[in-house]
Amino acid sequence: MPRLRLTLLSAIWFALAAPLLAQPTLRPGEAFTFRVTWGLLGKVGEINVQDQPTTDPDTTSVTVTTSSSGMARMLFPFDGAAESFFDQKDGRLLRATATTESRRKNTSASIVFDYAAAEARYTDHLEPKRNTTLALPVQPPAELITSLIRARDFDLKPGDVRAITVLFDDEFYELNLRAGDYETVRTADGKVSALRVTPEPIGKPKGMFKRGGAIHVWLARDGERLPVRFEVKLKVGTAVALLTQHTPGAK
Repeated sequence: MPRLRLTLLSAIWFALAAPLLAQPTLRPGEAFTFRVTWGLLGKVGEINVQDQPTTDPDTTSVTVTTSSSGMARMLFPFDGAAESFFDQKDGRLLRATATTESRRKNTSASIVFDYAAAEARYTDHLEPKRNTTLALPVQPPAELITSLIRARDFDLKPGDVRAITVLFDDEFYELNLRAGDYETVRTADGKVSALRVTPEPIGKPKGMFKRGGAIHVWLARDGERLPVRFEVKLKVGTAVALLTQHTPGAK
């Protein structure tokens, strides 16, 4: 959602952990922790995604936090936090907020969905001139990491394609989730067989895809088809996010 400078951690945050979820993807109480590594720097940060209850029994929320660590934090300190609130009955996104802090720039933005009016009100709390109202697309929008986690429920097979709508900053665009081959990949728990899924732009590339970026996720073939590995390819190199901890939550 907020425009972020393309430092390594902010790029990963923007690609994997933007807060605009279309529907609750996590099970009640479910949580994911991903360790992010990049080249010779080794571990550069961590991403946490967690479902949690709210004080309103009619809503639930998903929080996403990320931060740089180790040598990377000395080079580009970065912290991001997002929270999205959903209607418990129909799963629709009601509102979301996101903030980031880095040496170069801080961001703070929020969005409120009005389904009766078929629009979403986007507010940049630091740059009000960027405030805007967006017409809602026919297909409910999602951010990228949620769409990739949701792929575990799509029962994808090699060659399958599923269209999704994603919100980038203050505009919507369409992607195809394309299922590739089953591959043996290295994860935090060793080598596993997993299905490679790749989001591809439909029409003119936007967002990180416009800059030549690419993302892949591998869903384990066994158990709950968890997203065990992400790769984010950028001009500055390839970052890898490995699932290091998973709390299943209620089913």
